[in-house]
Amino acid sequence: MLAASPDGVQARFQEEFNKLLDWEQAMLTASLERVAAMMGNQDQDVAAVLDGKALIDDCK
Repeated sequence: MLAASPDGVQARFQEEFNKLLDWEQAMLTASLERVAAMMGNQDQDVAAVLDGKALIDDCK
């Protein structure tokens, strides 16, 4: 259970992300997905590290 809980940085991100307006959340998500794609998130070794969508989905 402890391993599944977010650390302080993730919890802070979730709090601040949830304060953003919907359009701001969408813009940030799109930008992060673009950066992840540029860094090669299709590579399985990298994908787990760059899976920001899971974090964003947790915030909603």
